[in-house]
Order: sequence, then C-alpha cells, then structure tokens
Amino acid sequence: MITKIVVRPYKKAPDQLEADVFMLVSGKEVRRRWRSPMPSKLATERWAREKAKALLAELVASPTPVDEEEEDEEVEAPEPAAPLFKEFAARWLDEYVIANRHSPATVEGRQKCLRSHLLPLLGDLRLDAIGAAQYQKVRAARASLDVNTVNKICDQLSTMLRVAADWKLIPAPPKVKRLKPEPREMPALTPEQGEALVETARRYGAKFYLVALLGVDGGLRNSEIIGLRWSDIDFEAGEIVVQNRVWNGQQGPPKHQKIRHVPLTERLREALRAFPRTAEHVLTTHKGTFIKTNQTLPEWFAPIWARAQGHCGASAPRGSSKSRSAASSGRARRWDRHRPMPGPARAQRPCPSRKIPPTRVCPPARPPAWPAGAASPGGCWPCSSAWASPSAAPAC
Repeated sequence: MITKIVVRPYKKAPDQLEADVFMLVSGKEVRRRWRSPMPSKLATERWAREKAKALLAELVASPTPVDEEEEDEEVEAPEPAAPLFKEFAARWLDEYVIANRHSPATVEGRQKCLRSHLLPLLGDLRLDAIGAAQYQKVRAARASLDVNTVNKICDQLSTMLRVAADWKLIPAPPKVKRLKPEPREMPALTPEQGEALVETARRYGAKFYLVALLGVDGGLRNSEIIGLRWSDIDFEAGEIVVQNRVWNGQQGPPKHQKIRHVPLTERLREALRAFPRTAEHVLTTHKGTFIKTNQTLPEWFAPIWARAQGHCGASAPRGSSKSRSAASSGRARRWDRHRPMPGPARAQRPCPSRKIPPTRVCPPARPPAWPAGAASPGGCWPCSSAWASPSAAPAC
C-alpha cells in the first residue's frame, strides 16, 4: 500500500518536480523517487500514485526481494515546442520592453521595427528555427535601406533571441556579425547658418527667437525644448538642467536617460528672463498646457529656415550633439516647401506671386507673434512680396 507521497522541486533541475513515494510491501517500507514529467504538483502526485500502484501490482504478481530505497529513476520530460516568433514578440514587448520601463520613444521604435520588418519576414517561424540564414533573409529583403538601419533591425532581433534563451525558450541565440557601415561625417549647422537662423527667428517674435537660441546656443533637441520647464533653469548657476523631454504627449527623461547641464549664454539668459512665465513649462499652448506633438517646432521653423537660407524650400541639415538647431530637430527630415505655419488661419490658398507656380499654396497671411511696429508680409509669405500692413495685401 502507498503510505505517503511528497512532491518537491527536482534538485538537478529546479524548474521541474520529483515525487518521493513511500510504500509498504510485505511489512517493509519501500521508498521510490521519480522525476516527474508533469507541470504541476497536483498532476505530479496523481502521476506518482498511478506509477506506484503499477509497481505494487507487479511486486504482488511476482514477489521478489526489493531494496527498501532505490535511486532516482529519471523520466525525461518532453521538450516543449518553441513558440512562433509573432507569439513571442507580443510577450517580449509586454514582459521585457515595457516591464523594464524603456522610454516611450524606445517602445514606439521597437513596435515599428516589429510591425514594418521582423513580423512580415519572420512572424510564422518558430524561435528555434531562426538562425544565421534568417538574418541574411532580413538583410536581403531590406537591401534598399541604409546599413545602420539594417543593423538596428538585426540588433533588435538579436536582443529578442537573447531574451528567449534567458527564458529557456530556445537553447542559445545565434551568433551573427553586424554589417560594417561606411564612415561618414554627420552634417551640422555652420556658425554662419546658426547666426542666420537666430537673426531670422528674432524677426518673427520672442517665442521663435527663444526656441532658436535653445537649439543653437543650448544644443537642446526638439523633444527637450518642448519639455523644458522653468524649474530646470538655474539663473544663479547660469545653466539649464536638461532632465525632461516630451515624446508624443508623454513626458520622460532625456535620450539614453542622461541628464546634462548646459551653460547659459548671455543672450539666451536675457531671452529667458524676458519671456513670460504662464505655466510650468516654458513653451505652452493657448490653454496653458505643454506642447504634446513633436511636429510643432518643425512646422514653426520650416519657413524660418527657408528664409534664413535666402530661398524657399532649403533642406535643413541633420542635427548634431554639439550644435543642434530648431530647424534641424527633424533629424534627416527634408522640409516641405511653403509648409503652413500653425495658427488660427490654416486655410491654404492659391499663391498670386508669379515667382511660384500656381499649383503651390501659401501659408497663413501673417506669422504669429509678429513684432509690433515691424513690417509684416501680408497675403503671401514667405514669398518675395511684402506689404506695409496686412490690410494692404491683396487676398490670395
């Protein structure tokens, strides 16, 4: 008869169970320990009880001397099948990316990489079927992209497979070398371009002038400018503590979680002191809340950058860690020509200027916060036609 069954973790594999069974055979206590293939304690106990009954029946049918205690009999548990890549991707996002508190920008980038590249190419494969050949498949399918972009896609795949190995879903991740990118210099604003941008922004008003200074003198990114708070500015120490940014309406720490101290130039200090404080953040909407879209500053500065370069439709250079500007905050973005400035008048109208094809459109008739007493380009700006006052401009 069975006297006792004890279920405990298996000492050689703590994620599995073993059953310690005590039986009474011909007045002697017999002990057997078996490694269980079952996933739970209740299922292990039932499995061990049935196995013990079969052993007792065998001993009764052919009575032979038995040892009171026998070494473990290892029953190999069946290896669970590896999940599909698309099934693991959802779990990886929730239990790794979001659980480890990656920034909203990082989460969005991971999701975009999965949605645009990895899931269409590898979604129906099992994790243990992904090897070096699948990396080459990704590279071949995305041969038209930049080498750095392809490396980032493969890096995310390597991270996912490394996590899968840590979670015991696959034996080990494949070892794949990255593509070697060609060395190139990151374009940045020259000092002359930076000064031209600042002086052009000054003509549009204090808000645009301040944003230009934060980009050119302070080197702040687009998201850091709209996330700047008055509490981050220390006028006594003469510095800005960059510790907050806004990405798609969510506030968080700067890129790479790195807080930095930026010294205030004299003109940036004066511009900040002269700027009105209406809320917690330096730049706010008309409702007093912080700006929640990262496209606001590029829309503001597309025509300012074009005018600073002396012609419409100039391409803004990439930003750099040493000299960023509001015009270059789009990071490799090419500005649309005559992109409308944000403001109450958003209607687009045919442009009357002969210098611009009739298929083009004009931005609003008047830029916001135009300095008092300054000549305002009415009707069609930033075209070459400028008028003494908005009322003197013909209707577009």
